[in-house]
Amino acid sequence: MDTMSNVQQADRMTAELHHLIENTETSALEFRSFFVAWDGVLVAAYNAFTPALQLLKDSINANNEIVLQAENHGSRWPKTTLGAIKDDHPPLSLSELKMLREICITQSAAMDHRPVQVDSLDLVDFESRNLEKVVNKVHFDLSTVNVSASTEVSDASKAVVEQVLSEFFGSTDEEYLPCVKANRNRYSSYSQRQNGSTLVHLLNMEFAAQMRAFKSAIDLAFPGKYCWFAEDSLHITVRGLDPPI
Repeated sequence: MDTMSNVQQADRMTAELHHLIENTETSALEFRSFFVAWDGVLVAAYNAFTPALQLLKDSINANNEIVLQAENHGSRWPKTTLGAIKDDHPPLSLSELKMLREICITQSAAMDHRPVQVDSLDLVDFESRNLEKVVNKVHFDLSTVNVSASTEVSDASKAVVEQVLSEFFGSTDEEYLPCVKANRNRYSSYSQRQNGSTLVHLLNMEFAAQMRAFKSAIDLAFPGKYCWFAEDSLHITVRGLDPPI
């Protein structure tokens, strides 16, 4: 394919993406729980994508003009990655995992469970996976024409969330320990230079601030072990937008 054809294909894909996003309704995600993901990464999970957001995801995947890599498992369920273990610290021990589980349960119960209003989306070109280094961003305010069913959830998305959380909450600490022992996703894997594109909802600062009690509890129990991502970079990924390799 020549350069002109590549440009035209990219323009068509951008136009299709913009059209799908602009026709997406505002909806709301309900906070579900803090939990310890693989490699000891700390995450805030939500109940499920709403039907409006799931429809957007499905429409992107089904659109022949939008040619992307297959969707990563990490964006098939709504979450906010909060921080990771510093590179120079050892993996979690069994006793540390037990403490983290208790903090996750206690702090999840203490969270204000008001829904997160997804009233905007951003197309982001980034230079780091945690979106602390952004090259370009296109902002979209979502439609408010029909938001009466805004807190409904997609059954398919909810099933993925339940499966992910069951790995942690449905396992004993001894069973889950091997999952957090690997060193693949340390802080540098999120902060080092890595170019890509993604479609996200950036959390408003009010909701991001609610995470501080959880982070403070972690820092008190594990001084200096975790590195937190900047609050203005915290987000919920809707769909990665990287082209096929």
